[in-house]
Amino acid sequence: MTTGPAGVILSKAKDLSEDCFQRDSSVGPREPGLTQNDNQRHFFNKLPNSRDEDGMALDYLLKTEPSEYSFADLERDAVTLWDGVSNPTAVKHLREMKPGARLVIYETGTRKSAAGTASVVSVDISDPKNPAVKIKVGKALAKPISLAQIKANPLFADSPLVRQGRLSVVPLTKAQHKALTGK
Repeated sequence: MTTGPAGVILSKAKDLSEDCFQRDSSVGPREPGLTQNDNQRHFFNKLPNSRDEDGMALDYLLKTEPSEYSFADLERDAVTLWDGVSNPTAVKHLREMKPGARLVIYETGTRKSAAGTASVVSVDISDPKNPAVKIKVGKALAKPISLAQIKANPLFADSPLVRQGRLSVVPLTKAQHKALTGK
């Protein structure tokens, strides 16, 4: 045990943060045997309208750099393999996808806007660190939705799209999907 003011402050800060987590009504009560991270994962897997009965997100936004592969390229190809994602959270979202999941294709770089829709055809998770998701083109959005418009919409206030700008695969709620696509 460390003595002195710094040790006391550190000890109290740790105890207070743990106590605040347990009492935070937005996260809910901690389930026995779960760590703080497990409990947060459990909470986020139960978010309404963004997950199906198995806890999997039904709608996602996929980011792409248009100089590498644009929505126009997807329209030309009709079907493509979405792979090469390295961020662990984005890879997790790819592994969670199921055939039929609705997608919004978002172009980064100078465009920074949602450009069109697509859907998941198949998911190959034989290599869990590099899942390969086959997607097929949907339709171009009548009017692309800019990042500024997305940030201004209260539906996206807590979205990883706004909060984790570098995340390339983002789960969407049904309301967020509708705000982007009109459907």
